[in-house]
Amino acid sequence: VSYISNLTKFRACYLSNPYYEITKNDLLSAVSDLKNQPIRDRVGDKIIERSQKYKPNTISKTLTELKLFFTYLSENGYVDIAPRDISKIKTPGYKPKKLDAKDVYSEPMIAELVETASPMLKALIWTHYETGARSNEICDMRWQDIEWRSQSAKVIIRDSKCAQIREAYISMNSISHLLAWRNMYPGDAHGMSYVFLDANGDYISY
Repeated sequence: VSYISNLTKFRACYLSNPYYEITKNDLLSAVSDLKNQPIRDRVGDKIIERSQKYKPNTISKTLTELKLFFTYLSENGYVDIAPRDISKIKTPGYKPKKLDAKDVYSEPMIAELVETASPMLKALIWTHYETGARSNEICDMRWQDIEWRSQSAKVIIRDSKCAQIREAYISMNSISHLLAWRNMYPGDAHGMSYVFLDANGDYISY
């Protein structure tokens, strides 16, 4: 999905024709814009430029996928661009970001972050922090996914990336915030009801 999304965005923001009509000059011009011009986003029929440029890792990932896709189009006769010309497109080196302990929020930092937050946001952020769930997995959490225990709780996380189910345990800290939120919940805090809601009381769209 990410691969298709990146290709669709690249064409919408940097090319004016469908992929099968793209010439060598069109492709090289679009690649140059991606590398050197501000980030572009399509909003309706308009192209909006931001103030910042793409970071090298984003450019590297996008161009790697783009070169693979255009090589496929070329070898199957969908575009009139030689594979050797596609292979000449230079891709910046990808540098994985390394994290250490100082890059991770500590519990005191989380506590300060949520100090003035609503009961729902306190429960959401602490549960998010302690489970390590992805944002959309937190949005999809139902009350039946929480197994309450005396000094802890087990949370079922429906893995959105691998279509699997995994488990995480949360402390009394998160439990206390979840219980406070459940006491204020505007509906039936059981079963398939979503645990966390937006300002309108609906599903949080990530």
